Amino acid sequence: MVRARIAAAVAAAAFAVPAIAAAEPLTATLRVERTPGAESCPDADALRRDVEALAGAPIFTFQESPEVDISVRVVPNGDGFRAVVVAKGARTGERTLDDSGPGCDVLARGLVVILALMVDAPLDTPRESDKRRPLPSWESSAKYILPEVPPTPEDKPAQRFPPLMGSIGPLYATGVLPSDAAGLKVSFEGYLPLVSFGASVVWIPEDSLEQTPASFSYVGARARTCARQPDLEQYGIAACLRFGAGLRSAELGEGKEPLDAANGPYIAFGGELEISRRIVGPFGVYADLGLDVAVVADPLELNYERIHVAPEDSGIAFDTGVGIRFWLQPEEPEPASD
Repeated sequence: MVRARIAAAVAAAAFAVPAIAAAEPLTATLRVERTPGAESCPDADALRRDVEALAGAPIFTFQESPEVDISVRVVPNGDGFRAVVVAKGARTGERTLDDSGPGCDVLARGLVVILALMVDAPLDTPRESDKRRPLPSWESSAKYILPEVPPTPEDKPAQRFPPLMGSIGPLYATGVLPSDAAGLKVSFEGYLPLVSFGASVVWIPEDSLEQTPASFSYVGARARTCARQPDLEQYGIAACLRFGAGLRSAELGEGKEPLDAANGPYIAFGGELEISRRIVGPFGVYADLGLDVAVVADPLELNYERIHVAPEDSGIAFDTGVGIRFWLQPEEPEPASD
């Protein structure tokens, strides 16, 4: 793994720096060059602050004759970054650190440790048993201990399919049919951190028009695209654009055989606002409010002898609904074993 190279480089630096018992921190100058594309990595000022905080002493100077002169060059490397560290003076050498990304946080922590070891790594206190025996040459140069570095989070494997939501609940609509009516909506939706895409089926059963023997119904489908909050899984606010198409039906008469019937397409574009809340486990609730403007709405005229029913269409429809929502989280793929 690329990030393992950073740990290996840091460990190698710990063995490569000669030990100076009870030595004062070395003074050093630091220059950092970030090539185009590496601007997200720390600059010289940020590295100076972090290294001195880790070493516990002021180290870097702007004098002309420092004990160590350090230069760092950071360049993009694939999806990550590469840093080349060169030291001259009391400490000499060159180190290369690679990180696969994303971001520059891991590489930045590795740079802080490398630089601290070059100028002022803390000494490990020898144990009493170690004082009674001479140290071999390789062990005498390995008395620097590695300062504690915060652990890096493990990379999670990418999901092959986006999470899904399913919803079901009643709705109340006005403007789709000649009179206000209640219905049912069933929907499924796939969501990402900031957007979601969904489809639903809307059914408004038979509804009668006042003071007439006529009844109306609607069945259709909707598709929508929503912009959502990143913390959608627990609490979400969504603003959506939607498209709907369906069939409106009308019948005249109350018997099994209608006196007259009419059908016509209904197509509309609109918007929707929605809030959702996960209650327990994969289950939660939602509430929404929508507005549609009809672009196709065939008139539903009914005629029988002297009876003539021709309801007016305003072309604008509102609907609101509440219901139950459940989150369908696909299983994450197992990480590949080394």
